[in-house]
Amino acid sequence: MRGRGQQGEADMDTVVVVPQKRSEDADLRGSAAETRVLDALVADVRAGRGRSLVLHGESGTGKSRLLDHLEERGGGMRILRVNGVAGETELPFAAVQRLCAPLYGKLGHLPPAYRDALAVVLGLRDGPVPSPVHVGTAVAGLLARVGGAGAMMCLLDDAHLMDRASRTSLAVAARRCGGGTAFVFALPDAARFGELRRFERLTVLGLSAPEAHALLATRLHAPLDPRVRDRMVAEARGNPRALLDAARSIGPTEMAFCTPDEPRLSLSADWERALNTALHGLGASARDLLVLAAAEPFGESVTVLRAAERLGIGRDAVDEIEATGLLALTPHVRFATPLLRTAAYARAAVAQRRRIHAALAGGMPTEEDSPERRAWHRGQAAVTLNEAVATQLQDAAELTDGLAAGATTAALWELAASLTPDRQTRALRLLAGARVRHRTGSLRQALHLLADVHTAPLPALERAQAAILLAQTRYGVHRDTAAVRSLNEAARHAAVSGHRHIRDVSALDALTAQIFAGRLHPPQEAVAGAGMRRESCGPQLPETRALLLQALHTRTRHGYGPAVPLLRRAVDAHLAAGHPSQPYPDTNGNWLLCHAAVDLWDAAAWETITEWTVAAARATGATSVLPAALVHQAFADLHRGRLDVAAARVSEAEAISATIGAVSPGHAVLTLTAWRGDRDRTEALAAACRRDAEARGEGRLLSTVEYAQAVLHNALGDYPRAFELTGTAMALDEPAFRPWLLPERLEAAVRTGHVQEAEAVAERLATCARLTDTDWARGIHLRALALLADDTRADVLYRCSAERLDFAGAELQAARTRLLWGEWLRRNGRTVLARIPLRAAHETFLGAGARAFAERAAGELAAAGFLPESGVSGTRAALTAQEERIARAVAGGATTKEVATALVLSPRTIDAHLRNIFRKLGVSSRRQLRDASVLPPEELRSRVKNTGRRASSPPQRRDGSAPGHTGTA
Repeated sequence: MRGRGQQGEADMDTVVVVPQKRSEDADLRGSAAETRVLDALVADVRAGRGRSLVLHGESGTGKSRLLDHLEERGGGMRILRVNGVAGETELPFAAVQRLCAPLYGKLGHLPPAYRDALAVVLGLRDGPVPSPVHVGTAVAGLLARVGGAGAMMCLLDDAHLMDRASRTSLAVAARRCGGGTAFVFALPDAARFGELRRFERLTVLGLSAPEAHALLATRLHAPLDPRVRDRMVAEARGNPRALLDAARSIGPTEMAFCTPDEPRLSLSADWERALNTALHGLGASARDLLVLAAAEPFGESVTVLRAAERLGIGRDAVDEIEATGLLALTPHVRFATPLLRTAAYARAAVAQRRRIHAALAGGMPTEEDSPERRAWHRGQAAVTLNEAVATQLQDAAELTDGLAAGATTAALWELAASLTPDRQTRALRLLAGARVRHRTGSLRQALHLLADVHTAPLPALERAQAAILLAQTRYGVHRDTAAVRSLNEAARHAAVSGHRHIRDVSALDALTAQIFAGRLHPPQEAVAGAGMRRESCGPQLPETRALLLQALHTRTRHGYGPAVPLLRRAVDAHLAAGHPSQPYPDTNGNWLLCHAAVDLWDAAAWETITEWTVAAARATGATSVLPAALVHQAFADLHRGRLDVAAARVSEAEAISATIGAVSPGHAVLTLTAWRGDRDRTEALAAACRRDAEARGEGRLLSTVEYAQAVLHNALGDYPRAFELTGTAMALDEPAFRPWLLPERLEAAVRTGHVQEAEAVAERLATCARLTDTDWARGIHLRALALLADDTRADVLYRCSAERLDFAGAELQAARTRLLWGEWLRRNGRTVLARIPLRAAHETFLGAGARAFAERAAGELAAAGFLPESGVSGTRAALTAQEERIARAVAGGATTKEVATALVLSPRTIDAHLRNIFRKLGVSSRRQLRDASVLPPEELRSRVKNTGRRASSPPQRRDGSAPGHTGTA
């Protein structure tokens, strides 16, 4: 037997991983009992005990993910993992060949009989095909040679798809392997395979109903009718894959009653064959019953059977359809897999669907029972324009509006419009549907509806509303220069319309667009704030909206100082009004309120406003509000040092934005990445965001990019670059940027010797602290005074700054103050005292995941004679990013002085880093470091070359030391 190719030897002193199947949805939700069993198996294997286990359960219940979990827990073990492949079921020993392929190099250690048997199976030599038992014994011997004294796991996924010879051989190997080796088979039904019956079994159960609802909530970011959720969960029968397939097929913005013409996901080949076979063999009544069950949105058997009676469908048809296994009608309608519902409906003819919907409408027991469902079915059954049915649909839409069923409401409006004979009435209904679509995040559907509204005859008020909604929706989708012009045009028309509510909303939108456009859009004529009064500004929080508009108009036209009292009044008015039952219908009102709180350095108000907005948006289905609100929550979490929580919120905001077709919050991802200290990814994201900003004409995004890069470069000690990056944004003084930009500009200015600029920044911070009187602003101002102070005052100022920032909950900023404080103490020879703030800063940064700042603090601690726990094992991996940069530079031949100048550090700090590098890498000289293959990157080599000649005359700071100098004076 020869055949499937020969591979080179593998180094068996390392972990072996074979290409494998991976679970698409890596979620162990509902698998606590299973993971406990698997964790015990790992513990037994590590203790030298052999184990064999069969994981079995319905396809899609998460067996592959449990194998992933085993692999993750088996760190340090030798792991072999293969999965069965349907195309190899007729190839003897195909799975054995793939399992053993990386072990060719160990065949020579086996007895000749076993070596020859495996060589034949692996296609390395010709010969008679050995028996599976002989092969299994040889595999056991090979694994024993490979494992030696270490632990080993063989993970065999989709074992039912393996060829029988492989399955038998591996079962024999599992029985004959010694201690410290585990075999884990995963397949749907172990009882079908006799060779596996003797092993311990673990049944992988599905999700409970609460767990299924929780999983569905993580995938559907827009509201769905609760009854449809219940039906989807019930049909999935606890199967995670079936549930997630259903979620993908329905789409988060689809209306509950609206079955798409084509499923978004194709059925599996097995279910496709089963459905086609059933449809081909079913009688006409049974096919009608299948479509009838698919068209009933909530899976109510009573409604389906009543409608079946109206169609003359008898019990025989019920028995016939249930015999196929595709559908069960008691006690509820249950399709075998959720996608079958969509597929069955999609295959029905239009006339058949109308007949089915007419029967369902007539099958409702009373007029009071789900009027929206009755109206929907009547609308679907209508053949021509029908004002009576359209009026019923409009009544149903008004009844469901605001009940977290926005997609349902929108679809009712749209169906009503399609049946309306009068052009103006049809346009008004389309406008109502577009308004709901916009609120729930279906932005592109809203644009489609508004395109029809644009050409229809409308009264003046509704035409103005349509123009504003169209501009808002375009801006939500594109957020580009053309959308800014649309908003400004709508605002100019609204300003003379005489309708205060429309004027105020459009003015806020236009002002928001101008703020976003920033430096890339020329100033517009003032369309916001002129003649504003506090009354009649809308049904919700009129005073807040009026004050906010006045404050932001003042902020953009007259500067920060005059705007602060108005900003304070707007924020206080919003907080005094209490938790709103729903967010502002104009999304930008929420966004601008958050920015007002940030401009006031009021973190508590900022967090409260975002929490209220997110809660109200979730409760009412206002999906279009969620991305911006989640991003603000993420930045508030960042302020408090909760980077992981912030990342989760940003991920949700990204998912929602992708779902509704809005602009992705890439700036939030960039900012978090910069704070984490990932230089390469930050620079890549910054370049992408900059291109995006320039393409769309969004100047504010450029300021965010520059801020994020400044954070990173300050963390890395590259102060000249941080100073360069913050220049333009500082001059613009855009709303809500002061708390972020001023600290970065200040530190970079001090470290690069730009004393006048640092003093100017300190003056602006003093203004902020005086006007806002918050701990956040005062803490940053005290830090500025400390950085500029002489040696007698700095100690107290740093201490007070850290305390103020602690009170403000500004965890990362407090840690940065302690880092600067520790650097100052060590530079002034107070090394022992310096360790206290440095250790506190290091622990905060490390706990938050701000790696670059943590490494900077660790370097200072090392220079102060204290080596913090790195939390990383290994040799090369144990080097911090700063140490790796230094090691590469020195390995490339740079001197201590050259590296110190390039990295804006002192030679003494570089020497301290080198001692740590030598210890971690196990070397004792620069020559040995070069032999350790630490190669200098081109960027640092260039910086060393360009700055080495100027090392003798660095720029001076106010205290006379070189910028970035952290050694003892």
